[in-house]
Amino acid sequence: MITNIPDFDNDTTDQLLNGIVIPSQPKILQQAMIEKEKKYPNLKKISDLVSKDVALSAAMLRAANSPAFGLRNKVTSIISAVMLLGTKNVLSLITGLALRMAISGKSNMKLGHFWDMSSDTAVVCSVLGKKFGVMEPDKAYMLGLFHDVGIPLMMQRFENYIEVLYKENIDTKESITVIEDRHFNTNHAIIGYLVARSWGLPENIREAILLHHDDHELSANYDSHLLSKQISILIMAEYFSELSNSAKTNETWKRVGGDVIRILNLSEADVHDLGEDIGDMLSNL
Repeated sequence: MITNIPDFDNDTTDQLLNGIVIPSQPKILQQAMIEKEKKYPNLKKISDLVSKDVALSAAMLRAANSPAFGLRNKVTSIISAVMLLGTKNVLSLITGLALRMAISGKSNMKLGHFWDMSSDTAVVCSVLGKKFGVMEPDKAYMLGLFHDVGIPLMMQRFENYIEVLYKENIDTKESITVIEDRHFNTNHAIIGYLVARSWGLPENIREAILLHHDDHELSANYDSHLLSKQISILIMAEYFSELSNSAKTNETWKRVGGDVIRILNLSEADVHDLGEDIGDMLSNL
């Protein structure tokens, strides 16, 4: 049973946001989502929406031609990308690119590495979601993309955010959200949940974002729940992405990696082999 979902009424939400401004869902995404929900989506209309934005068009073609989607032929037009990728994948790409532009466009911070890691995690999460049968690839992609979106928003709001986390991480093995709550009275998982809610993501994705740093819930209560598996593929996706990028050892994996392996019914050898396959895939992106 899920125990840590707060009652997000207006007053509670204002307190948790603590002055953080959630970026609005862009009009192009709203229009694309309306089209997607129709019984017979008009792919030409979706491609026309994307084509109106030069940056979005270029990013769409780059993504469509990446090994993550496994298309046999090089895509050279937006309509071809939409036709070959399908509505769900295209909407995932539009959402991710729109999110990046909405946040990066209002910040003078250098967030290139953050978005690269988020994109890698999203791709890996999509692969793992399909492999373990716990999420549709497009929804797993969204989970991977949005799970840490609260971090740049907290960086914008709190000037000492990075300094506090760096100092605390040297001295403690606590979850990052515990540290954030202590210093800022909110945390990036909560902010991520609220962004995902504002952008219309499904409830199961929002819950996984909210609880992905809740070690106790993962280890104690979720063995028989689908949500535990969804959080587990996210944690594993982030772990593999950081390994591929030669990042520092993942502290979350140190704490709950054993739980993830157990929940997904894997062995250490399975994780090693899967990690090598994922690393090969990411090196070709």
